[in-house]
Amino acid sequence: MSSDAYSTDYTTWFYNETQTTEPFVLKEGLYLTHKILTNILLIGVMFTMGAGLSKELIIPQLRRPIGPILGMIGQFLLLPLLTFGIMMAVDFPDYIKIGAVITSSCPGGAYSNIWTYWSRGDLALSVTMTTLSTALAIIFMPINVYIYTRPWVDEGPIIPFSSIAIAIAETWISVGLGIACHYKFPNFSARIVPIGAVFWFIVLIIDGIIQNMCYPQLIGLGGEIWLTIMLMPIVAFLLAIFMSAFFL
Repeated sequence: MSSDAYSTDYTTWFYNETQTTEPFVLKEGLYLTHKILTNILLIGVMFTMGAGLSKELIIPQLRRPIGPILGMIGQFLLLPLLTFGIMMAVDFPDYIKIGAVITSSCPGGAYSNIWTYWSRGDLALSVTMTTLSTALAIIFMPINVYIYTRPWVDEGPIIPFSSIAIAIAETWISVGLGIACHYKFPNFSARIVPIGAVFWFIVLIIDGIIQNMCYPQLIGLGGEIWLTIMLMPIVAFLLAIFMSAFFL
């Protein structure tokens, strides 16, 4: 899921929808653990990646914001539209189509910063885009969800505005504290970034296992659905490569 913090707010809605297809047992303890870990991951990853940055790396991204602008166009305009087109073309249950649209309408998650760090990509650009997309999500996510879920629901799914606001605060504060740590304790920051990248990846795996235990019916989805789910991020990657090749 593009968002690390919003999917759990749809648990009740998703539970009611999937009851018509397969039995769904929600274990409250695991669900609560997953929700807590998701927020800890967001804070921890953004602080750790922020500790690896300096204002000298971020300011150029804001002075020439072509990268962040292209990222926002892809995130909030092209990706939801592309997902909507794919869902209109396939014969899936409505709740799968709605879930795909919601996922594509979410902002970029904090985990992308870990992949960027490990691949030696532009970490400053990645963190900047995560920070901006989280803030802009409070505007664009409701609009996209409302527009692109209309064929399958009379009323759009409830938008978790409170969760979005919390995620914005967690993201901005965590990045700010990480950058402050970089200046106040440079030696500590230099050590914490590589260690944190490994530690938060392990926590991410644990959280993923717990999430699958919370939603066991996902394992039973048909092969066609899984193929489409795996195809969507590949198409998104290709779209990003195309945009960066022509405009950056």
